[in-house]
Amino acid sequence: MMAAEWFDLTFLQEIREPGLPPRTARVDHSPWIEDLIRRIGLDYEKGSKMIRIFGYSPKDYGLFDDASK
Repeated sequence: MMAAEWFDLTFLQEIREPGLPPRTARVDHSPWIEDLIRRIGLDYEKGSKMIRIFGYSPKDYGLFDDASK
């Protein structure tokens, strides 16, 4: 990770359910992804749709989906 500035992981999955009318279910995978990242010990931030894992400092929030940064 010393050569990577950051990695973005999208944690929301949309699943189309069969039937009429067409429906879409949204699955949030962030709990198990965050648990794994914490156990590994990586520095990360969670946004509204993505998790950014930082490789080195200073942290770059460019194009990150969390508008508060």
